[in-house]
Amino acid sequence: MNIFKSLITAILLVFTASASASIVTFNFAEEANGNEAGHQPYMVTKSGLTLTARGYYDTAEGVGTATYTEKWAYLDHDNADNAGLGVCHTGLTNASTCTVASDDNVTSYEILYLNFGRDVKVESLYLRDGDHRSFSSDFMLSTTSMSSGYTQYNHEADEALYTSLVSDEFWFKTIAGDLDQSEVFYINKMVVDMPEPGPLALLAFSLIGLLLARSRSVKAV
Repeated sequence: MNIFKSLITAILLVFTASASASIVTFNFAEEANGNEAGHQPYMVTKSGLTLTARGYYDTAEGVGTATYTEKWAYLDHDNADNAGLGVCHTGLTNASTCTVASDDNVTSYEILYLNFGRDVKVESLYLRDGDHRSFSSDFMLSTTSMSSGYTQYNHEADEALYTSLVSDEFWFKTIAGDLDQSEVFYINKMVVDMPEPGPLALLAFSLIGLLLARSRSVKAV
């Protein structure tokens, strides 16, 4: 009977390990601490999940057909960790910081693109406004493409809607119109859930198969 106990323990360990490893937190405010800079692209790996972030700017500035050019995904830091990941389109200094201090968040005509390389589910999303305060306004988010599929969400009221999204790609931008500091934003932190990895599930089923085969052989004896 020891083999049964061992197999059951192994199966439980497999599922426990997969469950604990499925939640991944990207804390951009912490990443920016001592590392404020623009990136083309910005890449970071957490718990085996690699995120690639890119910044884009509509050079047509809303007139006619949008013409998006890659600029910089930007990590902005403040001493209270109330900033995070945004976009800089005006250019970088020799120190790789944004040449215009106010152009380090997601603002008009900019898009912040996140690619996780595999499907993830949004568990939680923390945004801060241009003054590094709690963001309570609306934002636009697409899981389809840079140019289409956007849905307008309120950061507070629609949390249940955008935290149900599953995709490998996410495009963030502001609402249209003249914006004030309460309507531009940084992604302060994003928590995602990875679907069950195939190899772990296969291992669990293999162990179950061994358990059943062993059970039959014992009964036959």
